[in-house]
Amino acid sequence: MNYDFVATAPLGFESLLADELVSLGIDAKVSGSVVPFSGTLEVAYRVCLWSRIAGRLLLPLRRFEAPDEDRLYEGVYSIDWWTHIHVDRTFAVQCVSSRNDATHTHYWALRTKDAICDAFRERCGDRPSVDTSDPDVRVHVYLEGASADFSVTVSLELSGTGLHRRGYRPRQAAAPLREHLAAALLLQAGYPDALAKDVPVIDPMCGSGTLLIEAACLAGGIAPGAIDPASRVTRAWAHHDEACFRELAAEASASLRNADLGDRIWVGSDASGEALEHAKQSAARAGLHCFRFEKRSLKECRPPEGPSGWVVVNPPWGERLGDARELIPLYQELGDVLRRRFLGYRALVLASTEAPYRHLGLKPDKRHVVYCGGIECRLLEIPIHVSAPKAEAPAFRKASDQAAPFRNRLRKNRDRLEPWASAQALEAYRIYDADIPEYDVAIDRYGSHVLVHERARPRGKATEMADRRLRDVMAVISEVLSTPPDHIHLRVRRRMAPHRQIERRSPTSTQSEGRSASALPADLPEGAMVIQESGHRFVVNLTEYMDTGIYLDQRRVRALIKKEAPGKRFLNLFAYTCTATVYAAAAERSVSVDLSNTYLRWAEHNFELNGVDSSRHRLHRADCRRYIEETSERFDLILLAPPSFSRSKAMSGDLDLMRDLPDLLKRSCNLLAPGGTLLFSAHLQKLPEVEHAVSFCSARELTQALVPRDFGRGCFRVFRFDHRGRP
Repeated sequence: MNYDFVATAPLGFESLLADELVSLGIDAKVSGSVVPFSGTLEVAYRVCLWSRIAGRLLLPLRRFEAPDEDRLYEGVYSIDWWTHIHVDRTFAVQCVSSRNDATHTHYWALRTKDAICDAFRERCGDRPSVDTSDPDVRVHVYLEGASADFSVTVSLELSGTGLHRRGYRPRQAAAPLREHLAAALLLQAGYPDALAKDVPVIDPMCGSGTLLIEAACLAGGIAPGAIDPASRVTRAWAHHDEACFRELAAEASASLRNADLGDRIWVGSDASGEALEHAKQSAARAGLHCFRFEKRSLKECRPPEGPSGWVVVNPPWGERLGDARELIPLYQELGDVLRRRFLGYRALVLASTEAPYRHLGLKPDKRHVVYCGGIECRLLEIPIHVSAPKAEAPAFRKASDQAAPFRNRLRKNRDRLEPWASAQALEAYRIYDADIPEYDVAIDRYGSHVLVHERARPRGKATEMADRRLRDVMAVISEVLSTPPDHIHLRVRRRMAPHRQIERRSPTSTQSEGRSASALPADLPEGAMVIQESGHRFVVNLTEYMDTGIYLDQRRVRALIKKEAPGKRFLNLFAYTCTATVYAAAAERSVSVDLSNTYLRWAEHNFELNGVDSSRHRLHRADCRRYIEETSERFDLILLAPPSFSRSKAMSGDLDLMRDLPDLLKRSCNLLAPGGTLLFSAHLQKLPEVEHAVSFCSARELTQALVPRDFGRGCFRVFRFDHRGRP
């Protein structure tokens, strides 16, 4: 019996999927965003087991017009569901709209579920159960057109849990690139047809190994369904032919046993040990033992001896809007590594259109527009010259003539601040803060590393000119501060929308160099390093978080706490990484409160580095607002340093400092012992009236006295509240 099927592909790869189906002996052509074809169940099973590009295989049951939800219900109800789903099975409904209207599709999915259940009750007196996490059968509803005139296609999904899942990736592995998309990218670039059997394939930023594993399966003719064939077909469908499927599944599984991968070398490297462990697990689950995985930073990558081959790499894209410029140093380093070490290789680089791939310094001979998770990207095919370049870097990376004022100012700041920082025993300090308006960046030194903050560009500002100035900044820093390019980190400070908080970043670098040579805690996260500040040592991370682990501008606030803490009871609210508590180590005892497990673990590292007695200085995980309401303890010295805005599932509601500050101050001051002091610090210039917020405390602003020498701008405000006794 012949059926009409529909195969889906990643956006933009429909023609490639149609070609693949033709190669499997199927008459298939692209129709819109899908590839329909006809055939027997054997044909469908072969697609499920052998297609590398298809994401789903659907069996359309009915197509009809539905101007409203009632017509949708009627159309779904009229389908003979009992001929496809047994009443003792489970099902789930997925609704997709061409307009991506998530709220609308959720409601229509519920109406579809109701229609199916009601149809079963009417015909069978019972209904199958709904299981949204692991159903036996999935129903797919596609809405096309305007909401008042939807064209609805109701289908059964025959492709199990989804054809992009090969069965080798560990569940906990973070991998933004799905398996079928990785295969499609490789096929788009003509791999493996252009690959000789004895040449190496290298991924210098392999992550969980998806690109390498898909490349090996392509080269060896290994079926995508070879590893876990049972998950690729909906075997609970009433018309499923188990005997036919088992025969084809055995054929797919045999492709793994009979694979011929030649004599080539497969090398995956990454700076992250966690990512490499996931890659090794993936390769083992795939039954492939041809890989060599190495823990290396990008800077350390080198090709194996022998002939040139392919480099396949998927660098970070800059996932949040405006973050792509942060990737410039990484792309520069990738370009330098490729052009100097991988001579004669062919590089395949996936980059988002916003990513600064032009900073590779390499000219692609082919550019493909592709879509990854709905993001428009570029797939670059780059031939690398067989001889190394003589110049240290491409000419476009050199600072322009217009950068002279910035170079002079940075040089003056260096000469003025370096002796001062050395005398103060500071390894981390600000060396430039938008001194020249055209170069609107802040530059912080962290030992041998430099962190550049580019502020959000004004709307309408010429992008080309802004990019040129940013390139000038990066080049001049390397020149004037004698900082290697891989030790310069870039961040883009965005203007935050109201009620928006800054969260953890996706790592944009694979660097691990630069960690302090002094003894470090054994389980310090990768990418972390240690800096000195006035006799104290702190863990900082310049790659994974928007804030580095220490607020450099709060240095004098910490010094004031150190002066006043000896012999007192100290409370650190919104403690972050507890740098202030380290300064307060001479206190009689202290409690540091924060809701983040990550920051409290960070605080443990800081305690360990500075020999802080954890029996006297307690870390307490809690919502600070709840803590100050519930605790009965009293303190002689309190630091209240709340964020401007915060939201967490573990919090009771959100924290908005402009709204909540008066209540927060009163409740915090209630914990003061007679004669005690509360220091309030915030990174907001405009604050509600605070001087008279607490009737039993005198208040005065200390901001001017506590701004450090290296911070000329007003970036925070500090107030002191002294307990004078309740009236």
